[in-house]
Amino acid sequence: MKPHFRGRPALLLLMLLLVLKLPPAAVAGPAVDDDDLFEFDFDPVAFAPKPFSWGGYLELKGEHLRLNSDGALYLLRHYRQPRARLNRLTPAMQLQGRYRRGNLVVQGKANAAASWDEATSTDRADLLEGYLSFTPSPRRSLDLGKKTYNWGTGYAFNPVGFIQRPKDPDNPEESREGYVTGGLELTRSTTGALKTATLNLVALPVTGEINRDFGAADHLNLAARLYLLYRNTDLNLLGYTGDSRPDRFGVAAARNLRPNFAIHGELAHIPRQNFQTLQADGSVLRHRAAATSYLLGLRYLTARQLTIITEYYHNGEGYRRRELGRFYDLIHDGHQQYQSNGGTAELNQAAGLAPRYDRPQAGRNYLYTRLSWKEPADILYFTPALTLITNLDDGSASLSPEALYTGFTNWETRLRLTLLTGGSGREYGERANQYRLELRLRRFF
Repeated sequence: MKPHFRGRPALLLLMLLLVLKLPPAAVAGPAVDDDDLFEFDFDPVAFAPKPFSWGGYLELKGEHLRLNSDGALYLLRHYRQPRARLNRLTPAMQLQGRYRRGNLVVQGKANAAASWDEATSTDRADLLEGYLSFTPSPRRSLDLGKKTYNWGTGYAFNPVGFIQRPKDPDNPEESREGYVTGGLELTRSTTGALKTATLNLVALPVTGEINRDFGAADHLNLAARLYLLYRNTDLNLLGYTGDSRPDRFGVAAARNLRPNFAIHGELAHIPRQNFQTLQADGSVLRHRAAATSYLLGLRYLTARQLTIITEYYHNGEGYRRRELGRFYDLIHDGHQQYQSNGGTAELNQAAGLAPRYDRPQAGRNYLYTRLSWKEPADILYFTPALTLITNLDDGSASLSPEALYTGFTNWETRLRLTLLTGGSGREYGERANQYRLELRLRRFF
């Protein structure tokens, strides 16, 4: 099939022209010259970044998993080799570097890990980022290569993250793999109420070799974000169009109400999203419908250094409780069939649907809450935390207390226990694990 790139190379050429010459401002208010933005009363050369910098970490993680022998997802994964527990060891390394020469910057980040447990062993090596950035002035830049974008204001979820991989709500601050893109950024600053305006234009190709997991191949997709800093409020208008995924658009905002209290929100709408829904008779209905996702959240820091983050997340692409229940029933029925006559037809059907039903937060409505207390009772370098993710439709939940210690230079130690609650037919009650105990050591360099 011939790639559907017709007409879009012209847009790429336009992006290149824009980075070389910024068009007249579309922002109200008097413009500020670059020289006015950067007036120093000290020698900036002494603080100039080094041409080359690098760093990373070595990690060793041990996990003990108590498996949920009654859970549907346990039965789907382990019906041939039942087991009660798994012990897993995972060493990993992450390396990142940055080289600057004039207006050009090359930077990259790579992660490699291996994993062993009683059931299997795996290894992987991923280039998370690797791109060239050309910045002829602080107002405009052009990025080419594999880059991770962080669009949106949410902490654990980002419905408007149209060209980025989803966050892991259990580890939302961990590095994620980017996509190969060409991106243009134009920035305009003023002294008016609208202090900053930044326009991002991104081209994302999908072929048989590049960005294969993004969507349908042989298409060039385009995404845009307009960021506005109006008084004390961050505003983002976002859009995506292309043939690899359905078109979508959204808005995100954040505002500091007080120095220690901020609110944020996102909304994304997909006019024609593709759905695959298991029906009561066992058939699969494929159809298109509109999907709207949104979140509302806040972050609050108390005088005792307790940080509270909470987010309500509505997943318009998720399944309702009865729809998830049909998937779990299919697995339980398939397991009974396998035990009675060795048949695997229903389990194979469930395995085919698992990429959509067995994904994190496959349901509709969630409440995320994280409490993190820095150095309680004057215990230096010690930070306990508690993370709770609740499926509001069925009441099941994931509860993760943890303790973080950074008292040794360049070392980080984290102990975490994750408990899953909920009975039969409920999302977290049908997961493969009852609990997971994890000890992670990191040595930064």
